[in-house]
Amino acid sequence: MQKNKKKLSSVRLIVGLVILFFLFYWIDFSEVWKILTQTEWHIIFILFAVFITDRLFMAFKWGILLKKFVPTVKFFTLAKAYLYSAFVGQFIPVSVSGDIIRYFKIKREAVPGSDIFTSIIIEKLFGTLALLSVVFFSMLLIRNGVIKFPGFKSLVEITTVLLILFLFFLAFAIKRNLHLNISKFLPVKLSEKVNKVTKAFNNYLSNKEILVLFFILCLLEQIFPIFADYLFARSLKIDISFLQMSFVVSTTLLFARLPISPSSIGFQEGVLVGLFMLLGFTKEEGLAVGIGTRILGMIFTLPIPVIFFNDIFSSISGAKKELKSNKNSKFTI
Repeated sequence: MQKNKKKLSSVRLIVGLVILFFLFYWIDFSEVWKILTQTEWHIIFILFAVFITDRLFMAFKWGILLKKFVPTVKFFTLAKAYLYSAFVGQFIPVSVSGDIIRYFKIKREAVPGSDIFTSIIIEKLFGTLALLSVVFFSMLLIRNGVIKFPGFKSLVEITTVLLILFLFFLAFAIKRNLHLNISKFLPVKLSEKVNKVTKAFNNYLSNKEILVLFFILCLLEQIFPIFADYLFARSLKIDISFLQMSFVVSTTLLFARLPISPSSIGFQEGVLVGLFMLLGFTKEEGLAVGIGTRILGMIFTLPIPVIFFNDIFSSISGAKKELKSNKNSKFTI
């Protein structure tokens, strides 16, 4: 099973690198480099501040969800978990994912695994809903006279349907407790884990006020990557509006949730290029923003293992060991 996971991860990495190679072959990289050299270097310090603020905001948002049921969890621990996952996502995405690092980092603080696992699932669901909402409203606001793509109306309609279906699913799940009647088909240990997660999930869903606040925070969280990419693009002398960038970034992040390649290497840059061309910009400008933000993301995470050297690598090795010792599931719940 572990060998199959490694093979799948390797295949995903190859797919991402192939896409990246195609982009470099198709696009004039000398023009991309010319655009990148226009960077206003002082803006990098502002982007680094946005990066750190974004991670701290994520930790605060996650704490809102967790502390209702696990009041002992500390903000600093959550912040470190997000910083560690950012580093892992940039440099070793094939070996172990950022979400797994977050899970085991918090679990080491004697927090019940079912609560952590369930909170991550809810975070993913509400994060996707927030992204869909931003994509939907930004598409509605920029559709008149801005996008000439003939299939744009269809894109709006598809996004609308997805948003409605997602809202319907969440409303149904919140109104009626989740019931997974599959325990009798599972091994005893796995059945116990499913029951724990189901119970934790229903506990979260029963606190509607917390969920509403959490969704509002998920929406606010989208401002950080949009603002960062907007500042970076403007520093490259790309005349893109904040509204257009809202559409580009939210759509890219939505596609990045698909498990095409580790950390969406290549795939994310390809989506950015396509969206920039859709808005009337050049493919070179799209790739410049994609490569630039990718490199800056790596640079911004470099201080993390230096500051938290012992803790981060013990968290990574601990996660790997526990994953190997649990062949039946990804998480020890």
